[in-house]
Amino acid sequence: MNTTQLYPQYKEYERLHGIYLDDPLLSECDSPIVYSNFLSSLDGRIAISENKQLILPDRLTSEADHRLFMELQAQADCLITHGGYLRALAAGRLDNILHVGQPEEYADLADWRRQRGLPEQPLVVVCSNTLEFTLPDSLEPKHVW
Repeated sequence: MNTTQLYPQYKEYERLHGIYLDDPLLSECDSPIVYSNFLSSLDGRIAISENKQLILPDRLTSEADHRLFMELQAQADCLITHGGYLRALAAGRLDNILHVGQPEEYADLADWRRQRGLPEQPLVVVCSNTLEFTLPDSLEPKHVW
């Protein structure tokens, strides 16, 4: 899949796979960077209500979007999530996105981290006012704050 960057300057890319990993921004910066990744429909929605649960609509997701999200995740020193995500994960409503290199189709991202001397997994910070959640088996407690 090809893509076009519109901002800050126009640029066409031959491929999408690896586009974020090729960006030298993080490796060249000597101060902390906080970045976030969001997607929404044109009317600004990030989720819809279905059976009294908020879900991400299929029409808002694509393999390309997910790959780019995972490439950003692979570069992180720390991932920030919330108790609601962990509760939805435990209930089977969401996929586990807190483990770099999983599922197998993203194993190259774990290799990318190793090649750059990064820890196998980024730390995970969970924001919660109740602490009513369980950690998925894929997270080692020593990596969660």
